[in-house]
Amino acid sequence: MQYLEIELAWWFNVGVQIFLIISGYLYGQKETIDIKNFYIKRFERILIPYYCLVIPVLIMYFSFAGDKVTLANAVKVVLLNGTIEGGGHLWFVPTILFCYVITPILESFYKECNKRGFLVITIAGVQIIALFSVGFATYYNAAWLGCYIIGYALGVNADRNFISKRTILIVTGLLACMNIGQIYLDYVRHIEIAGNIEIIYSAFKAYNHVFLGLFIFVIGKELLARVSFNDKICSLLNTADKYSYEMYLVHQFVILGPFSLMGLTNVMTVNIVVILAAICVLAGLLKLIDTRIQKLII
Repeated sequence: MQYLEIELAWWFNVGVQIFLIISGYLYGQKETIDIKNFYIKRFERILIPYYCLVIPVLIMYFSFAGDKVTLANAVKVVLLNGTIEGGGHLWFVPTILFCYVITPILESFYKECNKRGFLVITIAGVQIIALFSVGFATYYNAAWLGCYIIGYALGVNADRNFISKRTILIVTGLLACMNIGQIYLDYVRHIEIAGNIEIIYSAFKAYNHVFLGLFIFVIGKELLARVSFNDKICSLLNTADKYSYEMYLVHQFVILGPFSLMGLTNVMTVNIVVILAAICVLAGLLKLIDTRIQKLII
């Protein structure tokens, strides 16, 4: 949809936000983290595949699509402070690493908190990270970091039950309804907002994505908790999970940018099938390379 410039692509584009919430939720349920091992394992798992991909990709860009990349741009990509055309999704890598960096800090604050402290820590955490992003680390989107913090809080709450599931469902549902206003202004009326109001409206849109992703997570979790998966489906999900990060890293390069396969033939269905196959093959190859490198390091 993004390649074809279909606006529906942006109406409910909250996949990565949901992932950040899920990730925060799972770490919020973990017991005490060994900080040193945690950092080493997380950084190895994220950075080795990242560099195994971006270095060859940058070489290809300079060799075959020199007009799409500059040396300064390439340096930013290597330093986790920028993206390239066709690789806009790479913003996720430094974002998830930042989330992992603050995970032990979140654990220390939530460890012995009561209900009041739980609410204060969650609200203050989202606000502090927003101020930090705006004032110091402008590359990071405060709303996306907020997804992780809120997810972590939900993970803590799942064990301690500070807030009932019904209350969470109602509150997140009401907050998600604000997306209706954004959709109406952006995609129905096509109203352009400029000046200082645009800054406020941009923040409003970003947190709309957070609230929508949060509501989908809450609903999805409750629904899937009632479903029993057989061994074959579990095996399929485990295999998909094993390669999920590599699939995420490679997928957009064969959909958008100079190496897109969307225009490979005149038949869109054929192109999509080829792209899905290419994603699987490239992800498998990337997994093979980064696994061998990790073994060498160990």
